[in-house]
Amino acid sequence: MKEDEILKKLDTIIALLASQGKENEEKLRIMKSLGYSYSEISRFLGVPEGTLKTWDFKNRRSKTR
Repeated sequence: MKEDEILKKLDTIIALLASQGKENEEKLRIMKSLGYSYSEISRFLGVPEGTLKTWDFKNRRSKTR
């Protein structure tokens, strides 16, 4: 296994551990901060990409108010 593949798998494990016990919106924020795409997060959380984008939009909008 290549070093890059190992690091990616470790990142995945870290993201999943960091998001344990959190609400889905917080899981989204954590995983985005680690560089995951909407499609990757969608697979992890079992939530449609459109839903993730809506949560992300609402989160960004609430921070600007």
